[in-house]
Amino acid sequence: MQDVASLCPITEANLGDGIFPFEAYVAQSGRFGIGSDSNVLLSSWEELRLLEYGLRLQSQKRCVALRPDHKGPIGAWLYRQSLAGGAPICASSTSRPCPDPDHNPPCGRPSGAGH
Repeated sequence: MQDVASLCPITEANLGDGIFPFEAYVAQSGRFGIGSDSNVLLSSWEELRLLEYGLRLQSQKRCVALRPDHKGPIGAWLYRQSLAGGAPICASSTSRPCPDPDHNPPCGRPSGAGH
């Protein structure tokens, strides 16, 4: 299995750990998953938002997390990549199951609600 970086941007921000070198990591085909273990907020959507916002503040440019060879919405790309990176970890984990995206929908919409 290829290595996967587990990122928890909200916790990293609260602890003052700094910003993960995401742009360089992804440029080298690095895979990642998102964790949400902060005591202030548990949300994979907010973790992804803070990941991109932190990168924007650091680099002073937009869509930093989006690879140059990809086009389209940054949020959708981050979400798909975090699911792909985290899936093998969840499949091998015995500690606790990974969240079902249908039970943690964006914008607080209940499962099955239209977008």
